Amino acid sequence: MKSTKRIILLFVIVALACMAGCSSDDDDSLVTPPIDTTTLDTQAKIDAFGALGHTDFADRLVIGVENQPNNSITNLNALSGLTSVKGLAIHYNDALEDLNGLHNLAVIGADGLVIEENPSLANFAGLFGLGSVGGDAVIEMNGIIESLSGLDNLVGIGGNLVINENLNLASLAGLIRLESVGGDVVIGMNRFLESLGGVEKLVGIGGDLVIKENRSLLQVDGLTRLGSVGGSTVISMNGLIGDLSGLGRLLSVGGDLSIVENPRLESIAGLGSLESVGGAAIIKKNEILESLYGLYRLESIGGDLGIIENPSLRKIDGLSGLWTLGGTVVVQLNGLIKDLSGLKNLTSVDGGLIFLDNPNLANFCGLRQLVIRGFNGTYAAVRNAKNPTLAEIKAGSCS
Repeated sequence: MKSTKRIILLFVIVALACMAGCSSDDDDSLVTPPIDTTTLDTQAKIDAFGALGHTDFADRLVIGVENQPNNSITNLNALSGLTSVKGLAIHYNDALEDLNGLHNLAVIGADGLVIEENPSLANFAGLFGLGSVGGDAVIEMNGIIESLSGLDNLVGIGGNLVINENLNLASLAGLIRLESVGGDVVIGMNRFLESLGGVEKLVGIGGDLVIKENRSLLQVDGLTRLGSVGGSTVISMNGLIGDLSGLGRLLSVGGDLSIVENPRLESIAGLGSLESVGGAAIIKKNEILESLYGLYRLESIGGDLGIIENPSLRKIDGLSGLWTLGGTVVVQLNGLIKDLSGLKNLTSVDGGLIFLDNPNLANFCGLRQLVIRGFNGTYAAVRNAKNPTLAEIKAGSCS
């Protein structure tokens, strides 16, 4: 019995010793957690931080406080010693007019760059030394900036590039050396942006390309070297775009291709190099688009093909190079299409064939080779000028 008590007592002593030995480090980690963000929300704090002489700063540096506009910060001159930071956010500084003081900053790390809601900021000239951003680069809601001049030495962005709601931005000039973006490129709701000129060296986008709701945008000319988009490509609700000639070197889109609600779009001939779309291809609600000429090199679509509500579309001849489709063909509410000759080389469709409410569509002979080869998916032809069955198409009674 005594032996058992001694064993229990020894166990308790050892356990208590272990706890005592471990508690010091654990408590220290709780009391003083690693600091990875330093916030400077007054001019005095900026000046005091600058006096410390930091060069390579291992934390994320935040200037201003999110959703709390301030008039305290008027300049960043004290930060002239900085050469690198883990991340940099400059936001909600009502009185800040320039970024002078950051001219020695060459590298921003994984936490990225955010320049947001600085209504008096006139330019980015203070960032002329910046060569790379490891994370996202977000330029958003800066009221009077007209161009991106000052970012002229930026070569690579590891994350997303977001240029959004800069109401006076008229040009992307300033990104002239940018070659790659690892994540998405989003250019949206910049009401006076007329051109994408300024990104002529951009050759690859790892994520999505989204050009959306830029009501003054006339063309996508600045993307002339872009060869691949790893994610989806979305060109939507841009009021004045007339063509896609700036995308002439685009060979592949890894995700969806979506061309939707561009009321002045007359031609997609600028997509003449496109060979593959990994996801769906949707062409919808483009009011004056008359032809799909420009997609003649497109050989494969991984998802659905949707040609929907294009009231001026007369023909889909531009799809004559299409061989395989991983989803469903949907041709619906296109008032002037008369035939499906653009699908004559389509040999494999994994989904269905749906043709609805195309009042002039009478000739389905473009599907004959597909049907002869043994199409077994869902087929529907309803409220078109003619609605032949698959058997009629196979027999040649398709027009």
